[in-house]
Amino acid sequence: MEIKCNVEKNGIKKSISVFNGGAAVLLQAEFPNPSYLAGTVAGRYEVLGGLLKGNFKVDMKVGNKNSCGT
Repeated sequence: MEIKCNVEKNGIKKSISVFNGGAAVLLQAEFPNPSYLAGTVAGRYEVLGGLLKGNFKVDMKVGNKNSCGT
């Protein structure tokens, strides 16, 4: 996703990237009893044409994994 701003000064037109970024999600689910979700969210971002940029990765787990026979 990209957000741009169009600027005109002294007859010169320029397009400036305010924000550019993307994300992806990988999710595993087990239902109904007990309910369990596990996954990863990852992405990248750039602010003000790359003045501030980086990436991120977050692992998550919610609930209790089904453990049959224990």
